[in-house]
Order: sequence, then structure tokens, then C-alpha cells
Amino acid sequence: MEDAVQCDGCKRHLCFTCSGLTSSEIKVMGLKTKRTMLFLCIPCRERLFQVPILIKAVDALRDEVQQLRSELASKSGLTDATSASKTVTSDVIAEIRERERRACNILIAGTKESEAEDVQIRQKYDENVVNNIISNIPK
Repeated sequence: MEDAVQCDGCKRHLCFTCSGLTSSEIKVMGLKTKRTMLFLCIPCRERLFQVPILIKAVDALRDEVQQLRSELASKSGLTDATSASKTVTSDVIAEIRERERRACNILIAGTKESEAEDVQIRQKYDENVVNNIISNIPK
């Protein structure tokens, strides 16, 4: 397109009139030699101005994460934030595994839980509770 300029950001073509370029800028853009002037459409220019703001936000988040790691390390008695981070990660993984293990469990509201230490006694108690509930369902 000879009467249009391509945005160097999004690669869209805009006609010279819509591009907002001056006549001398249009002449530079129209040169057949290697172009030295960059052109950005309005949306790309607006995004470009957001870059410093995004960099500051990322830096602030990095600082906050580092501060949280340090606080975690000091609360858990660990000497460095990396150890604290690994500890938290292992705790999260253990929690996920526990939730997966319990995914098929059934909770029955209003039933008393066994307080026995022995796992087999607790399981037998739970079976009896469920059997009593099932046997009392009206037919």
C-alpha cells in the first residue's frame, strides 16, 4: 500500500490521513531506502506509555514477595527466605494431597464424630453411623 504506513508495533496499516503524520514525516516514510523513523499507531503508543508503570508495578511486587519471604523465614525460625519458601511449598503440596485423599469423603451433618485414637475403631464407628442412617430411611 503506497498511501498507507505500517505500525511498527501491531503491524496494522493506516492510511496517511488517519496516521496523523505530517507531510514531511510521510515523505520520510515513503522513502524506498531503509526506514530510520518508527511509526506507532495510537493504541500502540498508549501501550508503550504503560511500560514504565508496569515495570514499577512488577518491581513493587518483587519487593513485596521478598519481604513476605523474609517475614515467613523469621516467623518459622528459618535462616533464609528460600528455606521458608520451600517449607511453605511442601506444606501446600501436603495440603493438596490431603484434599485429594478426602475428595470422595461424605460429610453427614449432625452426626457425632468418634474420638477414638485407633483408626480401625473410628472406621467401624463411622460404618455403624452410616448403616443406622440407611436403615432408618423410610421405604
